[in-house]
Amino acid sequence: MDCREDEEGPRQSLIAPEILSLPAREVLSYCKVRDPLSLRLNIVGALKNWKDVADSLGYPTEQILGLFAHDARPGLVLLEDWMYKKNGRLGRLVDVLTDLQLYACLEVIHECVEGTSLIFVPLAKFQVRNLCVVADVKFFADSPIISIA
Repeated sequence: MDCREDEEGPRQSLIAPEILSLPAREVLSYCKVRDPLSLRLNIVGALKNWKDVADSLGYPTEQILGLFAHDARPGLVLLEDWMYKKNGRLGRLVDVLTDLQLYACLEVIHECVEGTSLIFVPLAKFQVRNLCVVADVKFFADSPIISIA
């Protein structure tokens, strides 16, 4: 599967809005970004690739053709820069990949999201008694984000 345009047409995102608003680096596992996602973006001869993603994310042409293009894995360098230096949001990446019809790349993101145990619970309804679970609790928009180990 590569990042060529599929004939399936656009898919509606099944990712919760709360997760889409998080920084991509908090949701996407680095090994998924490094291998399946960046490799799909690096395919030579694809109708759309990392250059289109970089352009859609707002990178200037000089940076696309300069810094990224001179690397052996430009898709990885782009994603690392956007995720870690620019603190890019997952929702923005999903929007770009959807607009570019890079559905195979979206599949990788869906796998990452499905692989996490993020549960969003409104703060007013968060009452747990006598429950023994190993969990990492963070707060986002006044609601706890529980990552269950």
